[in-house]
Amino acid sequence: MQKRLLLLPLWLFLGCCVIRTITSAPVIPPDVSLSTFPVVYYGANWNRSEDNLEVLSRMSIVILMQEDGECWLTCCPNATNLSQSSQCGDSYNATALPGCGPECDQHGKQDELFAKIKILAKKAGRRSPHCVLYMNAVYDFPFDQVHKLGDAIDVLDIHGLPHMENCDPGIFPTFFHDFSRKASQNAWLSTVQRAVVEGSADGVYADCYGKVPFKCPKVPNGTCTARRNGKKISVNEVVSDELVAAYRIGKNATMRAAAQLVGPNGSFYPKLSHFDRDPIYGKGSGNLMFLNLNVPADTLAKNVKTALNFYKYVIVGSANGFSNPKHQWPGENMKNHCKEDQMAAFLIAVEAGTFILCNGYDNDLFTRPLGLPLAPAVQDPKTGTWSRSFIGGTNVTWNNGTGHVYWAPPAITDDKKQTV
Repeated sequence: MQKRLLLLPLWLFLGCCVIRTITSAPVIPPDVSLSTFPVVYYGANWNRSEDNLEVLSRMSIVILMQEDGECWLTCCPNATNLSQSSQCGDSYNATALPGCGPECDQHGKQDELFAKIKILAKKAGRRSPHCVLYMNAVYDFPFDQVHKLGDAIDVLDIHGLPHMENCDPGIFPTFFHDFSRKASQNAWLSTVQRAVVEGSADGVYADCYGKVPFKCPKVPNGTCTARRNGKKISVNEVVSDELVAAYRIGKNATMRAAAQLVGPNGSFYPKLSHFDRDPIYGKGSGNLMFLNLNVPADTLAKNVKTALNFYKYVIVGSANGFSNPKHQWPGENMKNHCKEDQMAAFLIAVEAGTFILCNGYDNDLFTRPLGLPLAPAVQDPKTGTWSRSFIGGTNVTWNNGTGHVYWAPPAITDDKKQTV
């Protein structure tokens, strides 16, 4: 069925998917109730233990990087050498390594991990986290299942050779999706179909969403250059102006179609878009936004309200603030990574639909009752201190970068403090 989908026109592909969502398992939307502290994990790990997965199953939202799991280590076997500036070390041909190909199926393995996390949550009687699949909107990685289509979906230079470069962490060769062609558009959408519509993912983190990875001269002359990163190697770069123009149109259509495919209960993060306006490809082409946490609490509160005018869900934390597996080998410390000052600023600003990126979980504090805020934060005119209270009994203060959270008592009074 999937091969047939890849050959369908874009509009027909979408038509099939919309029909199939009627009988597919429902997407689990993010929990916006604020019943407890709403925590997000965003990162990668090469050696996840059962304890690690159990902690992830407690999160409100789980977002995995493309570096998560065995495919990355298969294609980047030197990643554990911490002395390297690039994870993968010197340039090499990753596709010559056994198992570093479409058969590894990175997105499929991430979807399997989401399924495990949701099973753990269900066994514990908890609501499952909202699971977000990482997808790159420029790169066709050699370990992606759709890469088996090769030249049919990748950017080719003026001589018909595939453009290849090393991606940011260093894997070479990494290819470009050619959104000027229907085959590439449908391939990208087929991953959304398989993971979100049919699988255990609930949303998509569209990295490089607004990136058009070409440089063209001001006067068209057929010598546009393809390059996204390529700090060490970038080959077969010269492409036609016509390809770039068609790429822009095709990428616009693909990103909009992907957001529709995810549906109203799912999430779609349009990276490189701004929090104070619609996504780059227009209203409805994304509903999740990241906000900078490192601003004064009152500024953060204003930014949250602004972002919620354009996006359904807001994560407070850097869109590049992922837990880097290079610094977490061989296991990941899943203790709370948020500082009290940060948590206090977040609570001053929090609204329903807002979450904080912590990349860790405090099983004592984060399970305590929170509830909706009783009112907006207020500032003491004499001291300048901001304060806010919540239905569940939690109170917070913040002043000039210093914050304190006075947590409500545990929901179960004999629950012992535990961090993993």
